[in-house]
Amino acid sequence: MPWEEVRSEMVGEKGLSPEAADRIGEYVQLHGGLDLIERLLQDPKLSQNKLAKEGLGDMKLLFEYLTLFGITGKISFDLSLARGLDYYTGVIFEAVLLQQENDHVEEPVSVGSVAGGGRYDGLVGMFDPKGRKVPCVGVSIGIERIFSIL
Repeated sequence: MPWEEVRSEMVGEKGLSPEAADRIGEYVQLHGGLDLIERLLQDPKLSQNKLAKEGLGDMKLLFEYLTLFGITGKISFDLSLARGLDYYTGVIFEAVLLQQENDHVEEPVSVGSVAGGGRYDGLVGMFDPKGRKVPCVGVSIGIERIFSIL
C-alpha cells in the first residue's frame, strides 16, 4: 500500500495521532543496505532504544556476511515490510523475484513475492504447558506463485 493510505488507516482507523504517524513515516519509507543501517545506528532517536540498537546491530552483522558472500546487491533492508501476524518476535523477510534486465527495461521489475517468513520465538511456547520460549525462524514458499511465474 502507498504510505498515504497506511498513514490514513493509522490515524483514521487505529487512532494514532498524526504526529506519531508522521514520525513512523520517516522510517518506514526507507530502504537500502549497510549504509542505511550505519545511518540508523547514528540516529539520535533510535540510539536511545535498546531493542532498536540490538536489531540494527543484527542487521549490520547480516550485511557484513552478505558482503563476504558478494550478494549485497540482491538484498534490500526495507523498513516498510510488515507481516500481518502478531506472533513474529524479530526480523521478518520476504523473497521477491525480479524480471531480468534487458535492453528495454533500465531496472529489474518485481514479478512478486515468492516466499516470506521471520522469527517467532513465542509461537512454539504457546503450545508448551510450561510456556517456554523456543527460538524459531520459519519461512513459507508460494509454490503456486512460482508455478505461475514459470
